[in-house]
Amino acid sequence: QAVRSGGPGGIADPMLGGTRPQDTLVLLDGVRLVDAAGIGTNLSTISLAGIARVEVQRGPSSALYGSDAQGGVIALYTDAAVAQGAHGDWSLGLGTNGLGRLEALNSFGWEGGGARLALSGSKQDAPTEADRHFRESRAFLGVNQALGENHTLSFVYRAAFIGVPLPYKSASLGSPFTYDPNRQDTVRNQQVLGTLRSGWGADWASEVTLAYSEQTRLEPNDYAMFGGPPVYAFTSYGSQANVTLHWNPSAQWSGSLLLQGVQERAVQPDYLGGLTRGEGRHLAAALEVAWEPIEALRLVGSLRQQRDRQAFLESTGVPETKDNQTTGKLGVNWQLPGGFRVYASGGTSFSNPLLYQVLYNAGNPGSPLLSNEESHFLQAGLGWERGPWRTRLEAWRTTMGTLVTFDYATFTYAMGRDLRFQGLEGAVDYHADHWTVGGWARSQEARDLTLPEDQQLQGTAVIRRPFFAFGLKADATLSAFRAGLAWSWQGPRYDYFGGFPGVYGPGRVHFNDLSASLGWDIRKDMSLTLRGDNLLQPKLTVAEWRAGTTNFQNDAYGIFNYPAPPPTVSLEFRIRY
Repeated sequence: QAVRSGGPGGIADPMLGGTRPQDTLVLLDGVRLVDAAGIGTNLSTISLAGIARVEVQRGPSSALYGSDAQGGVIALYTDAAVAQGAHGDWSLGLGTNGLGRLEALNSFGWEGGGARLALSGSKQDAPTEADRHFRESRAFLGVNQALGENHTLSFVYRAAFIGVPLPYKSASLGSPFTYDPNRQDTVRNQQVLGTLRSGWGADWASEVTLAYSEQTRLEPNDYAMFGGPPVYAFTSYGSQANVTLHWNPSAQWSGSLLLQGVQERAVQPDYLGGLTRGEGRHLAAALEVAWEPIEALRLVGSLRQQRDRQAFLESTGVPETKDNQTTGKLGVNWQLPGGFRVYASGGTSFSNPLLYQVLYNAGNPGSPLLSNEESHFLQAGLGWERGPWRTRLEAWRTTMGTLVTFDYATFTYAMGRDLRFQGLEGAVDYHADHWTVGGWARSQEARDLTLPEDQQLQGTAVIRRPFFAFGLKADATLSAFRAGLAWSWQGPRYDYFGGFPGVYGPGRVHFNDLSASLGWDIRKDMSLTLRGDNLLQPKLTVAEWRAGTTNFQNDAYGIFNYPAPPPTVSLEFRIRY
C-alpha cells in the first residue's frame, strides 16, 4: 500500500502492514538504499532501470536486515541472465497530459559473461498548469564475468535524475491557498556495487559485496525572503560491505551467515542550528538456519546482533550515541494435504533514530537524546491452491514498545511508546488457460495506545492509513491481443486538514483508482499497447484548486489538496531483437 502526494514523481510513501514509511527497507542486490538525510522511504526516487526481479517480504525483518525493516523489505535484483550475442528491447510511449517516454535496454552476451545497458527518459505535465513538468532520466550498466568454474564477478552502476513540480506552496485550510508555478524538487542519486560469488564444493557458497551510494535532494526554501538560499540541499552518502556464507549440507538443513558493515552520512541545510553533518556506523552479524524435520514442514530461525554508533562530524556539546541490539525471528511453513499451506512467524524488530532526527534535535538545545526503536510482532496465514484456484488469508500485529516521534509541544523529536498496527487481508485468484481474474480485501488499523481510547486512531504517528481497501484485476489473451483491467479502492482515513493538531475523521472521503490496457502483438518481436491510467480522477485548473473545488471530494487526491494525476491515455510501441 502506498500513499501518493500530488502528480507524477510526487512522494510515494510505502506502508507495509500499515506501518510508517521509514519502516520499509529497500535493498538493491542486498545493499541498503537509505536516504540518510530523509525521514522515510520514497518509492518515487527508486530507479527501476535494469531491475530484473522484485521481491516483497511482508512483515518485520530486522532479524536479517537490521534497522528500518519494521514493516518489511522491498528487494530489487539486477542479476538477469544474458544470452550470447546482441539483444535489445526498445519502447516509445506518447500520451495525453504531455506524456512522453523512451526506454532502451541493450545486452550483449559472451561465453562466461555478459553486459546490459539500460537508458530511459520520461516527462509528464503536473496535474495543474505549471512552468515545470515532471521529468526523469535513468541509466544502468551491469556486467558479469565467470572466473573459472566456481567464481563469478559482477559490477552494477545506476544513476537517476528526477524533477518534480510542486506548485502547491500552501494548502492548509484556514489560510489562502498559495500557488507557485515555478516551484519544484529535484533528486539526483547514483549507486555502484561489485559482487564476487563463489562455490566451495557441494555444500558451501559465499558472496562478497562492496557498494557505495549517494543522493542529493534540492527542496525550495519557502521562507527565502527572511534569509537563506532559494533552495535547501540534503545530501546522503552510504557505503556498505556484505560477506555472506551459505551452507547446505543436506535436504533437511541449510544456513546462512551474514557479516555486514554500513557507514552513512547526512549533510543537512544550515537552518538546523549549524549542526549540519552526521554519521552513522553499523556492524552486524546475522545467522539464519532452516530445518525440514519431515517432508512439507519447514522451520526457520534468524538471529542478528548489531552495534550502532551515531555521531556529529562537527564539534558540538552533544555526545555520540551507541547501542547494541539483538533481534530474532522464528517462522514455520507447513504444506498440508489438499493444497493447503499454513505459515506463521513472530519475533522482534528495531530501527535506529534517523540521522535527520538526530541532527534536528542537536540544533535545538535541551532536546532529548534519541535511542533505538523496538517492536515485537506476530503474523500468520493460510493458503490454498488447487487447479486454477489460489487463495490466501493473512493476519498480522506489530506493537512498537519505543519509537521516535515528533513532539508538537516542544517542536523537537522525542521518545514515545506503544503504537500498534494490525490487520487482516484475503485474496482469491482464478487462472484459466487464456484469462485470469482476482480480488483482494484488507481491513487494518493503526493505534496510538498512549492516547484515550476515542483518540487512538488520530495520533500523528498513525493517521493516513485507510481502514479498508479492496481491489480487483482481470487479464485475458486472445490470439495476438491482450487486455487488462485493474481497480482499487482505498477507504476513509484520518488525515491532516489545516495542520496540527487538526485531523479529519473517517467521514466519506475515499480514493478509487482504475486502469486498463489493450495490447496487440503485431509479430513475435513487435507490439502496440494502449493504456488508460487514473481514469476516475478529476482534471483541475489552478483557479479550481485555489477555490478548493475538490476539497473532501472522493478520488481527487491521495493526500489532501495535492491533486492526483488526471486521466491519462498513452500508446506504446515496443520492439525486441
